Amino acid sequence: MERDPERMVQLLVGLPDVNVLGIDDGWNMIEIHLKRRRRRPGCPECGVLAHLKEQRIVTLVDPPCLAKPSKLAWHKRRWRCADLDCPIGSWTEGNDRIAAPRLCLTDRTGRWVTLEAGQFGRSVNKVAAVLGV
Repeated sequence: MERDPERMVQLLVGLPDVNVLGIDDGWNMIEIHLKRRRRRPGCPECGVLAHLKEQRIVTLVDPPCLAKPSKLAWHKRRWRCADLDCPIGSWTEGNDRIAAPRLCLTDRTGRWVTLEAGQFGRSVNKVAAVLGV
């Protein structure tokens, strides 16, 4: 039986390459805060080690957890190339296992919604209500 609380939450979230920063368990919603587990990346253009430029929180709809709607608060980092002559400048980290760029649902929420509406025949309005949206 798993005893490490952080590892248990990572299994619950279904993303092995993230650090769970905390969980806000509100009366009507659960919000899971996470950040990608990653060393400082190299620039995708020139390979020079990047510097952290900024960090922002992107909130995504996640499948229900413990009978409550849930959100995933991804602490997303923006990196900049240390080489001032590099044409790429800066970029935001991504992870398609969490969510595709510019979407408001996590990847697993998209799969969950597809099952609920497609296979189980639940109406879109009922699925949206379960998600709290």
